[in-house]
Amino acid sequence: MQKLLASIALLSPFSAFAGGEGDNSVVRQMQYSDFNYVHNLEYGSLNPVSASGIPINELAVISAGYNWRQGDYHRIDDSGHSNGLSVDAYGIKRLDRVVFEGGLAYFNQNDRSRCWNSSLFQNKLNPFILADSEPSDYNTERFRVNGRMSYNVSNVFRFGINADYNVGVMSDESDPRLETKGMRFIINPGVQWDVTTAFSVGATGGVNLFNESAHYTCVQTALNFQFYIMSGLGTFYPQSGASYTRDAKGTSWFASVDFRYKFSNNVSDYLSVTYSRENENATDGGSTYQFKAGGYLNDKFGFYNRLSFVSSRAAHNIEIWAESNSVKGRWFDQKSVTENGTTHYEVMGSSIKHKESRVQATMSYRFDRLDRQGVSSFTAGGSAMFLMSDTKNYPELYFQKYSRIYVSANVMKHFMVKRVRLGVGLDGAYATSLSASSDFNGLELEHKYSLPLYAYLTSSSVAVNGCIEAKLPVKDFIIGVYIAGGTEMCIGGKLDNYKNDGLNSLNCGLSLAF
Repeated sequence: MQKLLASIALLSPFSAFAGGEGDNSVVRQMQYSDFNYVHNLEYGSLNPVSASGIPINELAVISAGYNWRQGDYHRIDDSGHSNGLSVDAYGIKRLDRVVFEGGLAYFNQNDRSRCWNSSLFQNKLNPFILADSEPSDYNTERFRVNGRMSYNVSNVFRFGINADYNVGVMSDESDPRLETKGMRFIINPGVQWDVTTAFSVGATGGVNLFNESAHYTCVQTALNFQFYIMSGLGTFYPQSGASYTRDAKGTSWFASVDFRYKFSNNVSDYLSVTYSRENENATDGGSTYQFKAGGYLNDKFGFYNRLSFVSSRAAHNIEIWAESNSVKGRWFDQKSVTENGTTHYEVMGSSIKHKESRVQATMSYRFDRLDRQGVSSFTAGGSAMFLMSDTKNYPELYFQKYSRIYVSANVMKHFMVKRVRLGVGLDGAYATSLSASSDFNGLELEHKYSLPLYAYLTSSSVAVNGCIEAKLPVKDFIIGVYIAGGTEMCIGGKLDNYKNDGLNSLNCGLSLAF
């Protein structure tokens, strides 16, 4: 089944080689992402039938990029110096009543002096992390294949399917040597029905499969290392030795219902309501023994609305997005039992160890000045986001609670210089905490892990980023080049751990479209 869906994804970027007469203009191909956003109300939708609304008949893009990041302003479990390469292919192809969209990508990244997290694809809200405290240089390779197909069954009914497959490996070369292998696979079919010429109803549902294995080994087997079976906010179950193994699996279900209404030729609205249940479980010990290292459960509700005003020369878009997460982490009380020289663990009971209630809401506005072909020549926008997180850890009742706001603004100008289309952009952001409180008193990792992570999560910062891009048509091809850079600076917070620290980044790359 996965091979079939992967072949659907692979068809998308390379089907553009098949040729055919499309109505694409060169400028539209140069800015296909902007053009798709402005003229496709369901852009970015979870429902795969949104591919039917792509306003471009065919396109193939091959690109390669380099990224670099360095600075002290980062999470305690992240790297302050990283760089990487990426290569990807993306394509769109419309064949009569069928539309394909998808691509494939390869990423290779190096992280220096990283520790406190061995996971690759594990959910970011899952507190049960396997970790060590030895800073090491990590290399991560990831490969992704994704694709969606939408088929117009009739003039009023559409069917689609989406598949997304991620696989990767992460490793380091210093004791204790970690190798993590993992994958995520998502599949969801979807439908949409035009109830009237102005009103449509759609739905999609699917499954998200997760599988990951982490294995620590040591060349110097005489050494004894501490391994941390984390259980939230810096609490942990201790293990030690020259090796350690973890296997984690998860199955998540999700579903969404969406509505689209066209008030007039220029005004439309899109609404989507989503629910998902995420489930992940970790088992340590490999083939030697079975130790249950925590169960993660998250009930997630999401809401998204986009109101779009599009005329011949301008577009206004107002978006509202909200999400709530109810996280529960279950810990299993176990005792070690030795029989006939073999040790195993027996589960004596279980209880809720970790709880997090997390609410996030964002409102944004985007304005586009359009040229005669409907392509954006000038873009300006802004957004404001509110985040509230309340985390408790039992039975000692350690806690962490904070609320934050993020505001950002951006501008982008595109213009022609002879045959070259140039783009120059600038954006800025500000983040701060409205309230923050915590209690980690008595934790062994209070100053080594819990407080530094809390200090980062509640810090105030400003960021500035800029980019320049150029695209040149050469015969049947469009050659593109871009460079983007930025800096983020901590300007304070509830704790002074990161004050005046910064993080600088640089991204650049080449692309070939046809």
